[in-house]
Amino acid sequence: MPWLRGGTVAVTNGSTTVVGTNADFAANAKNGDAFVGPDGANYEIGNVASATVISIIPAYKGPTASGVTYAIMPVQGYPKALADAFSDINRQWGAKLSALGSTGNYEILPIAKGGTGSTTLDTDVVLEGANNKYFAGSRVLQSVLTGLSTATATVVAATDPILAAIGKLQAQVTARAMKGANNDITSLSGLTTPLSQVQGGTSSNNGRPRFNEVGVGAGAGTYANTQGMYLGWNEQGNGEGNFTINMGGGIGGFTWRTVNSTNTQGGPRMVYDYGGNLTVPNYLQPRGIAGRQGINGGAYTQPYNFNWTGNFEAWVGSTFIGNVAFNTSDYRIKKMIKDVSGVNFLDRIDAYRVVTYRHKDFEVWSDDGRTRQGLIAHEAQQVNPLAVIGDKDETNEDGTPRVQSLDVMTLVTDLMGAVKELRAELNAIKSVSASLPSE
Repeated sequence: MPWLRGGTVAVTNGSTTVVGTNADFAANAKNGDAFVGPDGANYEIGNVASATVISIIPAYKGPTASGVTYAIMPVQGYPKALADAFSDINRQWGAKLSALGSTGNYEILPIAKGGTGSTTLDTDVVLEGANNKYFAGSRVLQSVLTGLSTATATVVAATDPILAAIGKLQAQVTARAMKGANNDITSLSGLTTPLSQVQGGTSSNNGRPRFNEVGVGAGAGTYANTQGMYLGWNEQGNGEGNFTINMGGGIGGFTWRTVNSTNTQGGPRMVYDYGGNLTVPNYLQPRGIAGRQGINGGAYTQPYNFNWTGNFEAWVGSTFIGNVAFNTSDYRIKKMIKDVSGVNFLDRIDAYRVVTYRHKDFEVWSDDGRTRQGLIAHEAQQVNPLAVIGDKDETNEDGTPRVQSLDVMTLVTDLMGAVKELRAELNAIKSVSASLPSE
């Protein structure tokens, strides 16, 4: 083997420590090798401490020096050490290795030779025995629960065996209501979340249930002696819905009102009292009123309505039938008052064509067989435009006829004007007659 001379060393007189620079003692020196120092003497290497430090025997005898050359001489004793080591192995393992026979020819010992047949030792390569089987998932799922007891339904504890835990769980399930129809639920006292409407609940836990729709069955017609409001159906046998108040010691009736968005202020109340009176605090705005003849008259037919446009209009259904005449004539509602002049009222009376007629089937009118006397509106309008309200063949916005009507007060004042003219003529005749000599 070659000698080691790499790098330099530092030695100290009387010291056993040798420090190397750029020297790899750990890889190239061994205990027992010879260290040839800078002084030319040979020393035995007693210990290779590291790649740069060794200790020598005896202590260095030469002068102290650093950065000096050196040499390490291998000692020719390795073959004997190797032989001794092999002899030790042979004594310990020789007989056993011989007993293996031909198994020594395999890189991986097969199962037949007592090996695993694999480079890894796991259950994928090691066969299970006839009695001791592997703990496979499929075998676990098919295992019979021999000894299962459902005698206790206490809470499963971390220390419970699997079989005992399964028994407790089964007992707990059996003791509780199952899915589907149940007849053993007597109370739901532990609920903290209200049942939704879909679940048959009210979606409320504050006593104010909210429903999208409420269905009720037929009412019994009586409500025991319990004060309150009831919602029913078909009390009178007509398929009607029923709101019933048992007023108890109160005055009964119903009220309706609206409140603002923050529920801090309420609007006026509409009241329907026990006596059947409806009180509306503001405007009643019906689409129409369906009346009948008298209190106990015939069935309701056409709805009627009224509208104020400066004239009090009367409507039946969607047909305008004229203005309702009033005798209101207070000066406080009048302005631009002038005497009528330049008009011959007798000529007007002569111009009015008085006719008889019967109604024909038109809108809400029908021929009832009765002959009436009166005027034709658009003809009277030609004589005195103020005597008629509306225009000939006028229609409403929806195309329905808007009939003309007579202003009765205008016709009455035309007659009064004519009477005054006749009186003036009579007075003139009387005056002339009085001036004639008597016979």
